[in-house]
Amino acid sequence: MSPKLWHWAYFQTRAQLYSNPDAPKDFHGNNQNFENTWCTACIHDFKKCANESDEQLLAQGLISEIRSSKELLDSAIKNVHPVSGRREGFEVHIRRCNLIDKEAKTRLRRESTRGQHALSQGSPMVREQSSDSEVSATFDSLLLSRLSKAQQERFESDLCK
Repeated sequence: MSPKLWHWAYFQTRAQLYSNPDAPKDFHGNNQNFENTWCTACIHDFKKCANESDEQLLAQGLISEIRSSKELLDSAIKNVHPVSGRREGFEVHIRRCNLIDKEAKTRLRRESTRGQHALSQGSPMVREQSSDSEVSATFDSLLLSRLSKAQQERFESDLCK
């Protein structure tokens, strides 16, 4: 089994959010392989804003009590868009989310400039063969750079199936 992605530090499944390992799995879309995950920063921010709103409404006398932590979490899960629990889903959200720390964005940028992750760098066997010739290394990099972003994503998703 492959090691856990570092991206998981920023995302949680429904079972993790509710601290209930027996919670039913919540799959992303029609896909039965990857669970829905939620950005921890987005969930925390939503709960914080909702709690502040409740406090203001309570002070104005418009509500009689503040929602419980579980009710706030339920509301956050309904209102915060889930992310597919796979590398591609994580990376798109990390790039776009203003709430995730800059360290994660920097790490993601650094990894993508290294050569589109380990998948596009080839296997060790291929690297050993091509390291003898600068021409073949140049050809490989030209071939990879000719793929459009959509083609590259389709290629990588086919590899992961």
